[in-house]
Amino acid sequence: MMAKLQFPILLFLFLTVSVNFVKGQELSFIEQQLIFGTYTADDNSFYDGEIHLKNSEILKGSISLNLKNHGQYATLLIGKDEHTYIPNDEINYVLVSDNDQSSKTKFVSIQGQSKLFRELYRKNDQTIVYDLLEKPFDGRIMNDIHIKAQGKLVSIFDFWTSGPKKDLINYINKRDGMNYRRRDFKSLDDLFAKL
Repeated sequence: MMAKLQFPILLFLFLTVSVNFVKGQELSFIEQQLIFGTYTADDNSFYDGEIHLKNSEILKGSISLNLKNHGQYATLLIGKDEHTYIPNDEINYVLVSDNDQSSKTKFVSIQGQSKLFRELYRKNDQTIVYDLLEKPFDGRIMNDIHIKAQGKLVSIFDFWTSGPKKDLINYINKRDGMNYRRRDFKSLDDLFAKL
């Protein structure tokens, strides 16, 4: 019984060391899974979309965002027979769609930031709301809300609030000298409109 368990483990370790030796560098977890054919969509979320690089090139395929690859954040693009990591600092923006192909979510590269930011709302080029969730926008927002206002990116996350909507309300109240409450906003769109 013990010998039956040891052989697959030893074989896996031998293959991992061999591949690492031949390649000359450490493989990421996802690369190992792709090489050994055990990668599934459940390991990371993939969405159909396109990557717009800073050099104006556009790449299309199945995309997973903000993955660590050799110490830096990258986006994984899977084509027909290949996979490619694109460092986030080479990306201008990414457009992805969920099952509903008619709506697309934009993820942008912001100078000085390692991760791509999900664009939630754009009033104009001066007021934009972001978070760091790596999936298409479905009306839900993550706690780490950032607002680009007057050319500066500001995190409005507050550990003591009850969530991102309250963080946004507090931001508006402080900025405008108001006293809005959750009940004053029927939807997230109503809240964004106050920005």
